[in-house]
Amino acid sequence: GLELHRVEYASRELAAGLEMLRDVHPDCVLAARHPTNIAVRDRLAGFALEHRLPLLGPSQEFAGAGALLSYGPSVLGLWRQLAGLTARLLEGAAPGDIPVQQPIKFELVVNLKAARAIGLEVAPSILIRADEVIE
Repeated sequence: GLELHRVEYASRELAAGLEMLRDVHPDCVLAARHPTNIAVRDRLAGFALEHRLPLLGPSQEFAGAGALLSYGPSVLGLWRQLAGLTARLLEGAAPGDIPVQQPIKFELVVNLKAARAIGLEVAPSILIRADEVIE
């Protein structure tokens, strides 16, 4: 029952992308994991708060910028995995012998300040599962 709209833009075209988003009148905004979105996360969060829209982001930086919540790979977890792979290479392992790894730790961050600003109440079952809650 959901209708999805994809809005694409380059960082220099963000205003036009937000205008297209405004014209669609979404119930929610999901920011994809992309360098452009990460670079403009503060503006995306400001837009979402201004229009009382829940913004969902792919990393904890989005929740810190004002998104309602974020869910994605733990940056610290990724760095730990990278350290392990680097150690194997330094110990002499051939790069072709090291398997590709998926992230193993994911983080859910809930921003209650953003929830209050857009008039939403976050279910206790979500708060219990959250790795971090921003008050």
